[in-house]
Amino acid sequence: MSTPSTPGTPGTPESTGPSSSRTGAERLAAVQESVQDAVKGAARNAQGAARDAQDSLQDAAGAVQDLAQDVADSVLEEVRDALGDPELVVAIADAVEALDAVDRLHGGVLGEIATHLPGRRVTGVRVGRDEDVPRVEVHVVLGWGAELGATGSAIRDAVRAVPDLDPAARVDVVVEDVAGPAREPALAGSSESSEQSPA
Repeated sequence: MSTPSTPGTPGTPESTGPSSSRTGAERLAAVQESVQDAVKGAARNAQGAARDAQDSLQDAAGAVQDLAQDVADSVLEEVRDALGDPELVVAIADAVEALDAVDRLHGGVLGEIATHLPGRRVTGVRVGRDEDVPRVEVHVVLGWGAELGATGSAIRDAVRAVPDLDPAARVDVVVEDVAGPAREPALAGSSESSEQSPA
């Protein structure tokens, strides 16, 4: 009587190919499906993060605009409180720049000397109040050869002469710099070197 063969011993037929190949293909398909699902999930997450970031940027931009508007309103209210009419700042700047001894208004080292009005920035003029008295601060660059004391008095007089400005306003003048001497333009056709004509 013959004994049945056991797996792995000679004479035992081993299962081949078709079933093993199908198992491998199924596993590969499952891996591919998992990868595709992961890629789709990552794409959805990225899109969601991008939308969130865009919403955050829009919120931040809106907050900055609101803050800028609040600051502008606060500055304008300060100007109105000091002078009544914000356009007086423009009139003050024009009156000072019209003086021959003034080369230009000066905005300070960092440009901090200015008054912000709707749609424009007036450099070199700041306004406020000292208790109940309006205060005007003017920063200038003097022209070459201008006399300091006389020019300071002329600036104060020009500011106080601005119509509708409170005559009791305090006017402070700060000389930031003095412009260099103006160079005379060279005459057309002139030459620095001259040649002697032959005798």
